[in-house]
Amino acid sequence: MTPVGRNAPCPCGSGKRYKECHGAIPAPGAAESRALERPPWVPEVMREALRDQKNGHLVQAAQGYRRVLAADPANFDATHMLGLVEYESGRYDIALGLVRRAIELQPSLGTPRRNLQLLESMSRVEAEVCREVLPRVVRRVDLAFDVASLATAARVNVVIGETLGEEEDRALSQIVVACGRASMTIWGQAGDARTEGARTLSAVEHPRGGILVLLGAARSPAAWLAQARAERVLLVATRATPCEIIDRIDELSAAGYDRPGLLCATRALADRLHLSQARALPQPARAVRIDA
Repeated sequence: MTPVGRNAPCPCGSGKRYKECHGAIPAPGAAESRALERPPWVPEVMREALRDQKNGHLVQAAQGYRRVLAADPANFDATHMLGLVEYESGRYDIALGLVRRAIELQPSLGTPRRNLQLLESMSRVEAEVCREVLPRVVRRVDLAFDVASLATAARVNVVIGETLGEEEDRALSQIVVACGRASMTIWGQAGDARTEGARTLSAVEHPRGGILVLLGAARSPAAWLAQARAERVLLVATRATPCEIIDRIDELSAAGYDRPGLLCATRALADRLHLSQARALPQPARAVRIDA
């Protein structure tokens, strides 16, 4: 990757010149000592992580930043940019902690402070969207979808629509239990953690027919959704991201899927989204190991 010029725009998207943002020259002394101790591979890994982040490959970007932080815990760039990746992935609490840590590392920079203000306002924005928009939009979905009906389907295609976390792992286990003996295929993006056995999604390779289950709302299926020709669609919300849920409902409607099912991963999530009438995934009777 071509090195970023000091007067070029910063790759983080702040709009500032690189030298005024993530390319700012730190004060001499301790920073120089740290630079001498930093492994020589760090700059290249940082460039690769920035490239992945700009291209929307959040899993790979996060892996790169975490690799840098494992070797250099006081690396401001990796700390701040990982915070932005976590924000894009819907993990607001983790993002807040990382951005606050970045401010501690570089208190003179304004960009992380502005990002912190944005993150701290998310709960208010989320509440407004939930209260004013989402309850109206869900009139277009089926909140009474019975997940037990998956067991009678000829085929079930489960698409990982979110960076996998603990909530998604639990929800996937619950869906596997609900499918019973039904033929099931799991689909994910290349590089998704813990889904090595899943089929990789693309505009050409994607689910076709059967019941389509979108696990999580972060990723858009628009590139292949109309060609999937699913008999029914179920959207399983795993995080309190109402704007993304609304986007997926709009895409399903545009692709010709009327009244898709909408479930919440937990009752607590349904309450947080102000969807008291929505069903939640049942808790499995026993733990299930997911190998695909």
